[in-house]
Amino acid sequence: VPGLGKNYMTETSRVVAIEAYLFYTRVFALEGYWHQLQTGAISIETPLNHLAIVDGLDESAAATWAHQRAILVEHGAVQGGDLLRELVAAYKSIAKNAQDGKSRDDKRGQHIIPDYTLVHKKASEERIVIDAHRTSLYPNNVYSTMSNINIAGTTPVDDPEYRYKMPRLVAKIEGRGNGIKTVVVNAVEIASALHRSPGEVTKFFGTELGAQSKFDDATERAVVNGAFEASQMQAQLSKFIELFVLCPNCRLPETKYKYKGKESIFHRCLACGAVEPVDMNHKLTTYLLKEHTAAKRAKKSDGTDKKEKKLKKKDAEGDDEPKKEKKEKKEKKEKSGEKKEKKTKKKVESDDDDEGSTKAGDDSEEEVEWHTDLSAEAVAARAKEAEALEAAAHSAMVAPPTSSASEDVVASFDNLDIDDEAAIEAATAAVAAFLQSTHSPAEIFDEVVRQQTNGALPANDRLSIFFGAAFTSQVLSSNQVAKYRPVLEKLVDNERSQHQVIALTEHFCAVKFPALLASFPVVLKLLYDEDLVTEEIILAWTDDDYRKLHAHFQVTPTQAAALKKSLEPFVYWLQNAEEESDDE
Repeated sequence: VPGLGKNYMTETSRVVAIEAYLFYTRVFALEGYWHQLQTGAISIETPLNHLAIVDGLDESAAATWAHQRAILVEHGAVQGGDLLRELVAAYKSIAKNAQDGKSRDDKRGQHIIPDYTLVHKKASEERIVIDAHRTSLYPNNVYSTMSNINIAGTTPVDDPEYRYKMPRLVAKIEGRGNGIKTVVVNAVEIASALHRSPGEVTKFFGTELGAQSKFDDATERAVVNGAFEASQMQAQLSKFIELFVLCPNCRLPETKYKYKGKESIFHRCLACGAVEPVDMNHKLTTYLLKEHTAAKRAKKSDGTDKKEKKLKKKDAEGDDEPKKEKKEKKEKKEKSGEKKEKKTKKKVESDDDDEGSTKAGDDSEEEVEWHTDLSAEAVAARAKEAEALEAAAHSAMVAPPTSSASEDVVASFDNLDIDDEAAIEAATAAVAAFLQSTHSPAEIFDEVVRQQTNGALPANDRLSIFFGAAFTSQVLSSNQVAKYRPVLEKLVDNERSQHQVIALTEHFCAVKFPALLASFPVVLKLLYDEDLVTEEIILAWTDDDYRKLHAHFQVTPTQAAALKKSLEPFVYWLQNAEEESDDE
């Protein structure tokens, strides 16, 4: 180049420099396009010549995007997919050039300096190489951008590593004139990513755009009357996410709806545990309440239909069964019943020496079918026998029956032996000491598991250990149910554990802290409000026979009657709330 003197530049170097400048200018423009896709400001389906103006950008950002778009258009920009594939190739080229350049420098340095490797980092440890490898991972993010975007509300999430993704909305305009409509092609996939129903999302589009909308479950087709661009629909979807998906507390899309009564809906966040109200002024809430009521009715109807079918099937099988087989089954049941009665009588006599052996000759008397004999004498005899059995169970904890290694022993409060009870008490004391300092829910749960394992106790005893350690006489004033909900949620995860937590609550209020007996329904409602026990289980618990199957053995019949009496207002409220919801 004339005029540079000794600091000359060859034509080859000049061409390389120009090519590098043009290359990185192009990358700058492609990255701008990718950024606009990530934030949801533009759609990959929209041609670049329609993207001169992007809503929501400030003056500086708008000027930068205008410059980037001009570069792309100047160099013959094509479809969005092709632009992203070009960006992928550019990133790979950058990564390879950085790696090759550092390798050449290392080889040159080793020839010049003998101890080069002692004073220089390895190529794999150099910052430029690390950045190059990180850049080489970008294509995966770019390809993801072609189909998925970050789940965000009205405030965009620019983090490319954000793990909450959803498909980009694809809209298709069909028809013309008065029959023109917009079809959301991937409504089902979007709703699935948001953990919401497609009908709910479609209804929101209709309410916000002031148009009729419908989702057909059979064809999985979401339709909104009128012509709307994909970018316009995407903006409305962001508003839906803001109002009905994101947790108001932690801003993560980890919420589920929690319905209370017939007029309230709450967000229950699975990430932070917050329970925040939904804006009930929005029209969509009316739709949500109606759908919830319809789902409850359908569930009840299905349950009734299943019971009827089961009874019909049983009756049909009974009619087809030969009389001889029915008679043999009946004889087997009678013999089995006789054996059980004999064992029971022997057990009661051995446990209670004061009663003597007044029933020794009962087996020789006329056989009576207890399930059909309703005479006063039979009823009194059954009641007396039941009281004797209950007294025997309360006076001595019965050891669990032996079983083979392939059989599962169902844990209950009635099959604890002395060693198990001592082990539970020791584990409970250890966990209580652990709770004196601050720990995360995960750490508390791990400590419970550790103590249960050290005590050689079954996994079913984890709930008993934690309940005894965590809850004190200040359970209400300190709101301990809400405090320890994240731990309880891991321990109360099925119907059996719901029975166990109610039984533990009874024991807690009637035996451990008798002064809290009247507060039993209050504690139970706190468990209900935190979705730890269901309405169905609570209502079933009021049945005496059902309760006896799962109750704590240390709760006496007198205490059980008092607990049941205190529960009546709560049960009445549950039943009335359910009826009001069904009447909507």
